[in-house]
Amino acid sequence: MKDQPTYQDLLERMRIIIEHSNEVFYLHDIHHVLSYVSPTSEKILGYTPEEMMITWTDITTDNPINQRGVEITEKAIKTGVRHPPYHLELRKKDGSLILVEVAESPIKDNTDTVVAIVGALRDVTETKRAEKALRESEERFRDMAELLPEIIFEIDHQGTLTFVNQSAYAQFQYSEEDFNTGLNAIEMIAPEDRQRGLANISKILKGEHVGLKEYRALRKDGSTFPALFHSAAIIRDGTSVGLRGIIIDITERKKMLEALEESEANYRQLFNHAPAGIYEFDIQKRRFLSVNDIMCEYTGYSKEEFMNLDTVDLLSEDSLPILEELLEKVAAGENNPDPVEYRIKGKNQREFWVSVHSRFTYDANGHIWKVTGVAHDVSERRQAEEEKKRLEEKLRQVQKMEALGTLSGGIAHDFNNLMTGILGNTSLMLFDLDEHHEYYERLKQIESLVKRGADLTRQLLGLSRRGRFTAVATDLNPLISEAVDIYGRTKKDIQIHTHLQENLWTVVIDRGQIEQVLLNLFINAWQAMPDGGEIHIETLNHYLDNADTAVYKIPAGRYVKISVTDTGIGMDKTTQQKVFDPFFTTKAMERGTGLGLASAYGIVQSHKGMIHVYSEPGRGSTFTFYLPASEQKDLNLASSETDIVHGTGSILLIDDEKVVVEAGKSILEKLGYRVTTATSATEALAVFAEQANRFDMVILDLIMPKMGGAQAFEKLKRIDKQVKVLLSSGYSINAQVDGLLALGCKGFIQKPFTVHELSKEVGRILS
Repeated sequence: MKDQPTYQDLLERMRIIIEHSNEVFYLHDIHHVLSYVSPTSEKILGYTPEEMMITWTDITTDNPINQRGVEITEKAIKTGVRHPPYHLELRKKDGSLILVEVAESPIKDNTDTVVAIVGALRDVTETKRAEKALRESEERFRDMAELLPEIIFEIDHQGTLTFVNQSAYAQFQYSEEDFNTGLNAIEMIAPEDRQRGLANISKILKGEHVGLKEYRALRKDGSTFPALFHSAAIIRDGTSVGLRGIIIDITERKKMLEALEESEANYRQLFNHAPAGIYEFDIQKRRFLSVNDIMCEYTGYSKEEFMNLDTVDLLSEDSLPILEELLEKVAAGENNPDPVEYRIKGKNQREFWVSVHSRFTYDANGHIWKVTGVAHDVSERRQAEEEKKRLEEKLRQVQKMEALGTLSGGIAHDFNNLMTGILGNTSLMLFDLDEHHEYYERLKQIESLVKRGADLTRQLLGLSRRGRFTAVATDLNPLISEAVDIYGRTKKDIQIHTHLQENLWTVVIDRGQIEQVLLNLFINAWQAMPDGGEIHIETLNHYLDNADTAVYKIPAGRYVKISVTDTGIGMDKTTQQKVFDPFFTTKAMERGTGLGLASAYGIVQSHKGMIHVYSEPGRGSTFTFYLPASEQKDLNLASSETDIVHGTGSILLIDDEKVVVEAGKSILEKLGYRVTTATSATEALAVFAEQANRFDMVILDLIMPKMGGAQAFEKLKRIDKQVKVLLSSGYSINAQVDGLLALGCKGFIQKPFTVHELSKEVGRILS
């Protein structure tokens, strides 16, 4: 058995413990004068034990807790009773302050009188600071928990509520006393959700994560409300001791969601059944986000197909620049652009026009992200506008042709008068010359040139719609076949195909003029096919309504349609608008005068018909003209020529052109007639009134100044009802001439006329 430690051993052990302790041990008398301080003082207070041989008042502060400490020590000295620990605030040697916890015991002598105090102090500054921070944190948490509208709760491992904030009282209608009497959390969940709630609580207490869960929360009065529960386990020393969480009343959120769903349903209803196409398009990703049913109906694409389309798949080529211009305006800051119109290509190749009202959405960087568009099909309006534009263009063309016709008719009239003088004098010289005379051929050349000039004026008269000479009922099919046969023999590089309707309606026409129309169209087609090609001629019985005929001022009804189609180079729209203009030509100067199509236009109009053209560059042209159908039968007249007719009788020649009067007088006298001339209607009437019985016939110019031929004819009839009058004009037969012929004029002769034509007409009337 070991020896018992001696007193000295115990003292040595005690010294070692004291000197290596984290506490400062000290001894002071009843006057607070220190007699011993352990070496730890230097570590805690900065003073060595020797420096600590002072009274406490030398290192204490004015903090009120220090006064309480003095009082506790004084009481212990007086009573000899050990007191509980207390706190002091001390000033360290470096001037900083620390909080220490002091534990003291009184030491008594043999008389039970306190003679000293032994004590120990330890630094609790950081501990108290941490406790204060924890307390402040707890207070802050509690304040926040009480202020939150959400319900904060804690429960123990048995589910008993150990904490709730004020919101729980109001929401669940329980009092604070109710919560403090051991209310179980499961009682706050509606019965239908409790089983699920218990299962989730069990998982959380086991440390599993279950996330947000929605339950019907149960109030004290039995009413419920929808709530989200979010909970987590409370872990202490690695063990789950309960859980804490938040309960969020989502009644209003539910109402908002229901309202949003209803609004979304209403929007979808409106979106899908709106009387317009609606779409959303992601500009950055170049794809459609949504389209409605009407947009699908417009284009023929399904909604699924739309999701794989870009705008370039829908827009026609001419509409792409319109979209680019719109995007440039929006990028420049125009947030509310006006509606624009695009031409759309549908799945079924149908092209149609839409008017689109667009609104743009921007991303966080201010770049255009999305466009929402509302599209209305405006194809009918566009077609109506284009039809109106086409009709207006036709009307302008008609008015222009009428004006040009009036001008060209006047020019042709005056020119014919001049050529009548030239042709008449040439014919007179040829009368007196033998065909072997040195000037005979030159005079024949002059006569030929005058006839070419007459052809030119004939085209001008055709343009002026004064080109009908002799109108007879005609079946166009034989006329066209003959014209094709004649023209086809001269153009071997052209294949001509006819498609002629059987039982074609007859038309009342001047055959020569319609032949001229056909010839002009054949020549135009041939010149449009420099490397050869095909011409297709078609005839068809056709009905035209008011919409077709209104611009041309002709009645609706039965018409014969004649189409001439070539496989040539075609024309653009600009050329088509000018193709019937006089003197307009795309050909070299030596290949045409530009009057062919213009005269064709005038001739067709003079027959109370209409003509138009359709063409595309590289795809040929189709000229179509319509002539009014007639109930008359085809007369199948054939022309014949006779020799120069001589005769006898007295003729009054009336013309305001002196050269015409002189040439005509000489020709008639050569033919055997006696001729009296007058250069005005007034002069002629005076002569005729004096010698009415003297004249066998009158040759009367239709167009004269002051008094025209029509008025002069009426006055001649008053003088002699049986007067025989041959009308003469630089114009050809027109409505005025037709009227005078119906009133009793015996015939009409077109200037410039040959000796043969004049002799024939005069001989016919006098015979």
